[in-house]
Amino acid sequence: MSENNLSPLRDHSVHLQTLPKSLFTNYFSPLFCTVLFILLLLFHNVLEVFCLHFRDINRRLKQEVSRVSVALTLSQTVKFKQLEELSFLHYNLVHLVLAINNLFDVTTLASMVLWFGNIISVLYSLIESFLKDNFLPLQIRFYLFCNVINYLLWLIIVVRMYSRTQREANETSGYIHQIWNQHFQKKNLSEKTRHLQLISCRLLNTKLIFNARGFFRLDETFFHIMIVAVMTYLVILIQFRI
Repeated sequence: MSENNLSPLRDHSVHLQTLPKSLFTNYFSPLFCTVLFILLLLFHNVLEVFCLHFRDINRRLKQEVSRVSVALTLSQTVKFKQLEELSFLHYNLVHLVLAINNLFDVTTLASMVLWFGNIISVLYSLIESFLKDNFLPLQIRFYLFCNVINYLLWLIIVVRMYSRTQREANETSGYIHQIWNQHFQKKNLSEKTRHLQLISCRLLNTKLIFNARGFFRLDETFFHIMIVAVMTYLVILIQFRI
């Protein structure tokens, strides 16, 4: 093979040696990391089903609030059987979704750790290419930028699926409390009405809260915490040129 043919290969080899080592980690993403991300996205479908069930319970309770309001205005008898059935359904759904979430605790924790490491590495490689003289080709910079967008979208999807399900589940107790307030305002405090207060207290004590092995809560605040942590870590790396 001629010297002219080998020259591009040598230049390419020298250029790869000058790239940050972290770039290799992100350019050739580990299969393990990809599998964890996919598993967590599959859990999104499971939470979507539960979110629809909680939403249906809330819709039926809204109808009950309107029906009870009309019944009390007309001095009609209010039946609490459906309210009790919906409260038991909500109670069982909360405990079921928490049991399923416990199966994904380690997956969620490992995925977040890998996400944090990967996005730090990608952002640092991208910023380093502008701060130092080791110029990266436009294609690689574009790839790194797409990686950053991909990681941010993945985090938004994951946090959104947890927070939406949690919000729908925790709204239920408010509707039961509205019905109780309507009876209280009408001075309709029978034995069944006081049982409704117990149902309301039970729902208030069965809040749906997602967390990853107790390390952090998975809600809207988690997204802000992760972004602040990434920015802080990047400032430290850039400041000390690590």
